[in-house]
Amino acid sequence: MSIEPSISGRTVRRLHSLSDAHVRELAELLIDCVDGGASVSFMHPLSPAKASEFWSRVAAEVSQGRRALLVAEDALGIAGTVQLILDQPENQPHRADLSKNVLRGFGAFSTSTRHMRQLAATVSLA
Repeated sequence: MSIEPSISGRTVRRLHSLSDAHVRELAELLIDCVDGGASVSFMHPLSPAKASEFWSRVAAEVSQGRRALLVAEDALGIAGTVQLILDQPENQPHRADLSKNVLRGFGAFSTSTRHMRQLAATVSLA
């Protein structure tokens, strides 16, 4: 299922694989958010190498189907992310854990995050 609605000038879609360019762009977004004071499990200052290493690990899990990555894009590129951890215990195939909500520009944070969570609910867990 393709998810590409528009919210506040942002397009939201699921990435099924990440290119090197995606990893670089996501690393820049993560660094920007940490620099802005976001509490997302990283300490300031966050190096580009550490941010890229994190997104490379996420990319591997996305390509293995163990994690779903939704991105919000605007005219500047990737503006936000929501991750769903799909790798769950055998007795819980119906659920996923929401992880790492990151969004550039906190002004639209609550609206975009709420919308991205609604979109996350549409992702097939099978």
